[in-house]
Amino acid sequence: MHRIYDLDRFGIVCIEDFNAGAMENKGLTTYNVSCILAHKDSSTDGRFKHVNSVIGHEYFHNWSGNRVTLRDWFEITLKEGFTNLREQLFSEHCYSETVERISEVNFLKSYQFPEDSSPLAHSIRPETIESVDNLYTVTVYEKGAEVIRMMKTILGDELFVKGTDHYFSKFDGKAVTSEDFREALSEASGIDLSQFRVWYEQKGTPSLEVVKNYYCKEKNAYIIVVKQIVPEQDNEKKMPYPIPIKFNLVGVESKKDLVPKSEEILLLKDFEQEFVIKGINENGVLSFLRDFSAPVSVKDFLSKEEILHLFKYDSNLYQKWEAVQRVFRDEIIRAYKSKAKQVTLEEDTKKCLECLVDTVDDYEYLAMALSLPTFQMRIRRVLTEMLEQTLSPGVREIAASCQIKL
Repeated sequence: MHRIYDLDRFGIVCIEDFNAGAMENKGLTTYNVSCILAHKDSSTDGRFKHVNSVIGHEYFHNWSGNRVTLRDWFEITLKEGFTNLREQLFSEHCYSETVERISEVNFLKSYQFPEDSSPLAHSIRPETIESVDNLYTVTVYEKGAEVIRMMKTILGDELFVKGTDHYFSKFDGKAVTSEDFREALSEASGIDLSQFRVWYEQKGTPSLEVVKNYYCKEKNAYIIVVKQIVPEQDNEKKMPYPIPIKFNLVGVESKKDLVPKSEEILLLKDFEQEFVIKGINENGVLSFLRDFSAPVSVKDFLSKEEILHLFKYDSNLYQKWEAVQRVFRDEIIRAYKSKAKQVTLEEDTKKCLECLVDTVDDYEYLAMALSLPTFQMRIRRVLTEMLEQTLSPGVREIAASCQIKL
């Protein structure tokens, strides 16, 4: 997705009291000083990263927003979601890919998921609005980026770049729609992406349930049955989402990935679907939704022993982080239930943490992996546990304050 800048000069103006982070006017980008200025003696690493990503975002808008623009305001997720993805990929290239992905997922789960489960839930391309300002939401930006990332996952890097090059060439100087974008990707890749319109039309976060997953020794195969639950829609028939699921099987005995990388994507297209993974010669633990390959929630299906197995042996660093976070959340819940004054990690968890520190040399990743789950993630999990026992007014009040729909 490397695109040549078409002007001799990239103009910048900084305003201290600008009421937005930045604005991508053609040839003269406007920035709030907080999004462009940083100093090595007084700014954190996070501040430098933020400046880098904001400048990248506005620069990328030269093509995804300016040279190829929108037919109308309702298509804003095409401009902002696509550019947000380009910004994310740029940051992943500049820094630790896994750390950046974890940061993106943390933000999505902490802010976009609550919006999706609140009265403010809307699709990434709303059909009606009260004012244009209502279109600038985390759903339009963050979920919009995730939807295009899913298409990239299905196509693969090479075909996705081929598709975006075709899109920019075909529509240079024109005003387009999200359908034009998807069709351009399909034309260049030969892969039908038409079902993705569901992501643009339906609201809410779909959830996945692994109904079955087991090893069939007689067939040398691993069977996975996945079901998707679609949130209620406004007077519309619910349609299944296309959901790419990156996965692998971590061998119980070999402790290694059992599925070749070329085959580690399952495409869920129906409400329930069975996948048969052939050529598997030993039992394994299912490493599911690697790299958070779709903006969905997943119902817990692994035992603590299986989670710790992934914690120790999963080759995917995002999945290791996810396993650490799940263990931490469970420990917090255990302490809450027992009314303990402090959380004391169990011995097997301590050993896994020691193993992680000994085998991973990315200190930024380790700092993130060893951090407790965000407050939003902790409070949502605690509330889920509480709701299994009671629906008292106090619980409802807490849930409402956290934008959690009961």
